[in-house]
Amino acid sequence: MPALEYDKLRAVRVRGLLFTKYIFWTLSFAFVLLIANAYFSLVQHWLAMIETTRQLLGVRHPPSGPDWWLATGLGIAVALPFAIAGIVYGRYRKNWERRLRDVWQGDIPAHARIQRLSAAPVETELQRRIEYLRTLRGKAEWTTAAIPDPAGNAEQYKQAAEALLRELEKDISQRAITVGLAVGISRNRAVDLFSIAAAALELQLHVLTRLGKRPSLAAWRQMLGRTASSLFLSSYLNADDSLAFRIAIKKMGMGLEVASDLIDQAATAVGDHLQNALDHHDHPLADQDDGDFDDVDHLLPHSFLGTDIRPFFGLLRQGTGMLVGIGTFGIRQLGVFIDKAGDELFQGALAGGILYYHGIAVAADCLALDHAHRESAAMNRTFRQCMGASAACAGQTLLDAARTLRKALREKRRRLLKLAGSEIRKRGSQAVSRVGEASQKLWPWRTL
Repeated sequence: MPALEYDKLRAVRVRGLLFTKYIFWTLSFAFVLLIANAYFSLVQHWLAMIETTRQLLGVRHPPSGPDWWLATGLGIAVALPFAIAGIVYGRYRKNWERRLRDVWQGDIPAHARIQRLSAAPVETELQRRIEYLRTLRGKAEWTTAAIPDPAGNAEQYKQAAEALLRELEKDISQRAITVGLAVGISRNRAVDLFSIAAAALELQLHVLTRLGKRPSLAAWRQMLGRTASSLFLSSYLNADDSLAFRIAIKKMGMGLEVASDLIDQAATAVGDHLQNALDHHDHPLADQDDGDFDDVDHLLPHSFLGTDIRPFFGLLRQGTGMLVGIGTFGIRQLGVFIDKAGDELFQGALAGGILYYHGIAVAADCLALDHAHRESAAMNRTFRQCMGASAACAGQTLLDAARTLRKALREKRRRLLKLAGSEIRKRGSQAVSRVGEASQKLWPWRTL
């Protein structure tokens, strides 16, 4: 793709993401207004109930001064939301501190505070970040990871932070792709959107927990913005990228990705045989159930010019055997399955790529030394990279499912052919017996 066209697509994508943020904050404001309207309506009904209760109890209105009966009811109505919010915040704070104590294995240090990135960190900030990484890598959760000691200068800190990000990326990708493929299985759009939003927020909180960080108000605002943008799946890919990933998933599902590699390997193997003139041998791939033509070994020669060519056909069978041996009806049915399941898994792969992308972004924000380090390639993963990893898992899932279906179709076809052969042999035997009986009646002397 030309650089100019790529820059235009990137600019469109950035504007699309910015537009989704505007939509999110607009919807958030509308939601707040809706909640406020519902709250004032409940307060009005509550005050009406208070007035009705006073009439039933025979409590008179005060002739002058404040109406303490009504003021008490109004005070309860106002204090109740603050009390609920305080209880929720207290439970959240308690649970988060418990998780941080599990990470730090003791009292929560000052490192739990998320530091803002600067253009060029001063020496005190550099030493604070170095101490944070040294303390974190010494905990039980990170002792097995190959993270270098960040002590020294800024370059050593960057190397340690990048190594920690690569180690954390394994957990992020596994969680993101697992949830994404689960979304691909679901058939309910509303459930999918709720699952994506909940998983996006949960994954970002999980990353902060692994890093021993307590989210600030600014971090919460950023995480909620990323969570909301995850709901607008179409803003992350243009039409070209979408078609490319759809084709890649279906290509893997049909085994064509494996076929091209195996055919290249087969050509190399045949060339080696022609050069070295080795003895006849069977290739181990020829014995697998997922890649064989029906009785192809009985129809093709085993050698050419004194060279064993069975390994070549063994490898060829592995790549193209996905669509051979199940009949025309089976091929059609398998193609429909791959096409439909591939589209569903594409949605799951897209969701997984989005979660992967946001999880890496949160980790990089916490680990980067400054703005320049945050924008470096080592601390960034493009959405195409995240989507590529997710699409590879989706393609492998589709390939495994297609192999299972192909086995079932092939076994069904073989049983039908076996039954048909048995029936033909049975009918042929009966016909031969009848011919023998008829010939015995016509020419009885032949039996002597």
